[in-house]
Amino acid sequence: MDTDRNDTASAPEHSGDSGPQPGVSQTSGMSAAPGAQTASRANPDTSSRATPVGESLWTTWKSMAPGTGALWYPVPPRGAFAALGLVIAGDLLIYRGSGGFGYGLFVPIACLLMLWGIGAAPGRLLCLPGLMAALFAVRTAWQAEWYSATAGFFILSALGMRLWGYAPSAPGGIIACFMSMLASPIRAAEFGWTLLGTVRLERLARINALQIVVPVGAGALFFLVFRAANPVLAAWTADGWAWVSNAFSRIENWLPTGTDLVFWCFMALCAATWLCPLRVVGDDPEADAHKPRTAAGPATEGGWAMARNTLMVLIALFAAYLMIDIRYLWIERCLPAGFSYSQYAIDGTIWLTMALALTSLTLGIIFAGQLCFHPRAQYLRAFSTIWVAQNLLIAVFAYQRLAMYVTFNGLTYWRIVGAFGIATVIMGLVFVWLKINRYHSLYWLVRRQMAAFLIMLFALVVFPSDLVSGMVNTRLILKGEMGPAYQVACQPVSAEGLVPLVPLLDADDPVIRAGVASLLRLRLADLRAAAERRPRWTCGEWAHVWALATLTASEARIRDLSPGTEDRAWRVEWFRFDDDAGARPASPELDELKRATAAYSWPGRPAE
Repeated sequence: MDTDRNDTASAPEHSGDSGPQPGVSQTSGMSAAPGAQTASRANPDTSSRATPVGESLWTTWKSMAPGTGALWYPVPPRGAFAALGLVIAGDLLIYRGSGGFGYGLFVPIACLLMLWGIGAAPGRLLCLPGLMAALFAVRTAWQAEWYSATAGFFILSALGMRLWGYAPSAPGGIIACFMSMLASPIRAAEFGWTLLGTVRLERLARINALQIVVPVGAGALFFLVFRAANPVLAAWTADGWAWVSNAFSRIENWLPTGTDLVFWCFMALCAATWLCPLRVVGDDPEADAHKPRTAAGPATEGGWAMARNTLMVLIALFAAYLMIDIRYLWIERCLPAGFSYSQYAIDGTIWLTMALALTSLTLGIIFAGQLCFHPRAQYLRAFSTIWVAQNLLIAVFAYQRLAMYVTFNGLTYWRIVGAFGIATVIMGLVFVWLKINRYHSLYWLVRRQMAAFLIMLFALVVFPSDLVSGMVNTRLILKGEMGPAYQVACQPVSAEGLVPLVPLLDADDPVIRAGVASLLRLRLADLRAAAERRPRWTCGEWAHVWALATLTASEARIRDLSPGTEDRAWRVEWFRFDDDAGARPASPELDELKRATAAYSWPGRPAE
């Protein structure tokens, strides 16, 4: 009996290396001892005892591990309580209190629970994923976006890997994250089994029921006698029973629904993914030794000449193009005759960004083989350096075209995305040049370019796009540029983008003043209604609080410019610039505004 119990207890529940191996019997320790089979027959209850659920799940996972190409990080038993804390925090701050404050508070709580559950040193929070989590928490507390939950999931996944001391490359981290998601049900079930194991059911079974039933029954009998003898006690009993009935009716409202259970299961899977990441075998970001120089074979001579001629032709072509841009952007500082801003700026920016991406692809193809180790490869590297320098100058021109169009027609979210996209392509081009000149492998290049993409994507997530767009557009409108007024009106504006519009109440143009006042009056009413409907404080955001306070302080000025009467209904509609008949009353001010910005292709009107 003792032999079976000790053998079962020796199977580690949370060890990633010493657990039961595939194909190894759970009773191998018994079969090794002399007379073990006889003892098993003599004790049928012990030999036929089923393996606990947690151990069977762990055995199943260990049998799967060799085929997955990944290693499982073992979590101490307190990791199950950390997972339970994550589920509770997610229920209170995300599910029942979804909002900026809820997300912003959940992230630091999740970081601390992961740190405690994994048992890592507190200093490990001072890493890149930890800093990203801090910035993300501040951004969501300021204003949450529709993609905040998804971004937070991947950031916490990366933090869980770093807390285990695993610093994966960008591709390895993505693969490990998705593999951890697929394997999370197994670990979540183990967490549940660990929590159930803390309840000592066998102690409850040892308690004699008579030791509880008899004293309670005797006390209840004499209580009923005293209640019948004393009317005061009878009144107290009636009041107490009413209170208990009301309490039970309130408890029914707190019982979980089917949606609650689904969310709890989802949070348990997320907690298992964050606390128990998988490590991709062979993913070592530092293992990127330079390839040794090798002599070029006869087949590379023709390839070298082809690469040289290709680079020379492209350098000459780029030099001619750069002269054209230098003339119009730096010398004459005007558009070519017969071209509009949309044709020259937007189209030019898109295609120049495409040229930068094609440059990276072309250089990667040229230096993918033995040409890196050709005796005259230094000439190819010199040509590639010249070409990369030309591409960097083209990137400057692309930013200049984008700035030109922003000045003409205002800043929007997608133009900010374009600016980040150009920066990403530039970083990729620089990594290609480093790969060529420092003999790095192709996998090194892929890792660096993917890391650059993820970093720029995170920067775009935390960037206050509406706030910056509102500030830039307001400044341009106050300088007399009418094009950005279209973006102020027709683009969706979040709460953080409303406050920068307040200075437009003092604009010189009366149409601008009235239109902005009407827009702010409507948004102020929406902000107040949202604040009244807010069920919990965690549903709020600092941007909403800031916008509500600022617009309330300017409410008198807003109502003076936009009283909201029917004869001024066009002041709300002037921002829309649609040509539907009867959509708004005709007004000479609106026609004057459209003529002032006639270079823009309005909705319903063919582009120039």
